[in-house]
Amino acid sequence: MGVELGLWQGTYQNQNLLWLRGWDLEGNLFLIGSKRSEEEKQRAEAAESKVAD
Repeated sequence: MGVELGLWQGTYQNQNLLWLRGWDLEGNLFLIGSKRSEEEKQRAEAAESKVAD
């Protein structure tokens, strides 16, 4: 499936804890919540910008 699970220390929903998170095989952390939404928005804006050029 191309997924690795591991522990990640960080802040999510204002709680700084040790979290179980997933990574792809290239070491990229899977995004969750607002981080995922923001990245999708940035991708869409970049795609629109390329079409306009």
